[in-house]
Amino acid sequence: STEKKEEKVNEAISNVVVANQELAQARLDSAREYNAYRAEVEAKLIENDRNIANLKIEIKKEKKDAREKYDKELEELNQKNEKLKLDIHEYKGSVADKWESFKNSFNHDMDDLGKSISEFAKNNMKKK
Repeated sequence: STEKKEEKVNEAISNVVVANQELAQARLDSAREYNAYRAEVEAKLIENDRNIANLKIEIKKEKKDAREKYDKELEELNQKNEKLKLDIHEYKGSVADKWESFKNSFNHDMDDLGKSISEFAKNNMKKK
């Protein structure tokens, strides 16, 4: 009976050790995934900055009233891009469910911004 109890205690200790190792690995994997995602997103945000800057150069060729309208629209796009930069830098989630929710929402916002920049260029900056 004592041997069985000892065996159960040893088994429980072993299970705890394995669980702790698996948790540590999961945390490491999660950190790697976040860092890879963040690097990918930061590259897209830089590309958005570049596209907005190029569009600002292009609108200088437009008439004053069109330029003012385009400037306002581009500033709104720039503010959205800056907000996304802030969001990714300030994210401090630790729970997997929250991370997935954040990532899904962030991806949606990034896609919307990218489409908005493309649509602006397509609709307002027609080649002359």
